[in-house]
Amino acid sequence: DPVAVVALLNELGAAPSLTMIIAGESLLNDGSAIVVWSLFFGMYTDPESATSPMALLLRLVVGGVLVGIACGGVMMFWISLASRKLEHNDTTIQVAITVA
Repeated sequence: DPVAVVALLNELGAAPSLTMIIAGESLLNDGSAIVVWSLFFGMYTDPESATSPMALLLRLVVGGVLVGIACGGVMMFWISLASRKLEHNDTTIQVAITVA
C-alpha cells in the first residue's frame, strides 16, 4: 500500500524526493491499470473490433500528454505571475497553486 509507505517515510524523515517518487509510481500504476482494464473490457464487449482498443490507447496516451502539457503551462504561468506581483518567491502561494 503506497499510502502506508509514504506515511512511514514521512515519520522516518526520509528525503522528500523519495516520498515523491513512491507517490508518483503509485499514480502511474493506477493509471496503467485503468488503461489496461479499459482495453480488455473493450475487447470483451466487442470482440469483432480489434482496432477499437488500440484507438482508445492512442487517444488516452496522446490526450494525456496534451492535457499534462496544457495544465503544466497554466500552472507555470500562475506561479510566475504570483512571484512577479509579490516581487519575491512566496512558497505558500506557489504550493497552493501547485496543489490546486
